[in-house]
Amino acid sequence: AVVRTLRSGSSALSAIEKLINEGKKPNMVVLSPGPGNPSDFGLSTTIEFLTKHKIPAFGVCLGLQGMVEHFGGTLGILGYPMHGKPSGIILTKEGKTET
Repeated sequence: AVVRTLRSGSSALSAIEKLINEGKKPNMVVLSPGPGNPSDFGLSTTIEFLTKHKIPAFGVCLGLQGMVEHFGGTLGILGYPMHGKPSGIILTKEGKTET
């Protein structure tokens, strides 16, 4: 696999758009900006861009939080730190959709 790391923001979107125009559309984009809040990084703009171009995205930490907010979810504040700690997930048939 060829992996490119881009700083979150308009320069990354321009670089991805250039790749698309060259016929090198990414297979996936990992969203992982931070630290901060999703709105600090314009994640909704990035998610809209990826959706428009049918590029799958995987959110890590703040990237996942941005995806939750973009698609109508809400975030809360835990009473204890979870940053950097593993959490288990379960993928069910009901939770998997194809677009």
